[in-house]
Amino acid sequence: MRESQSRLFENHPACSAEFWHALAPALAREGVLQDVHWANGCVGYFPSYVLGDMYAAQIFDALLVDVPDVFARLGEGDSSGVCGWLREHVWRFGQTYTASETLCLATGADLDVDHYLAHLRRRFCRT
Repeated sequence: MRESQSRLFENHPACSAEFWHALAPALAREGVLQDVHWANGCVGYFPSYVLGDMYAAQIFDALLVDVPDVFARLGEGDSSGVCGWLREHVWRFGQTYTASETLCLATGADLDVDHYLAHLRRRFCRT
């Protein structure tokens, strides 16, 4: 496991039994087996989901630097800032570059777990 991957689980509340007990669904159909991959025993998909989430968090942080009013614009139904930024920094490359090269071109940096950790804190931490 890479250092950046292991940092995701370092002292993370999700590693505690209390965390998972609090998330127990009322009905089985609302639980983890609703994911077709897990129901089929293909739990190896989880790392690819997390990797995509890490890319998205870093790309979104870069977008916020260039389009700081993105939330206000989206609230007014205007997605042109997001679409324009993605068109210029990500989509225009198509398959010219690898995912990691495209990320570096779009954000100016290699994949950095700190963006994902900050996203998780903003989304799930109450403090």
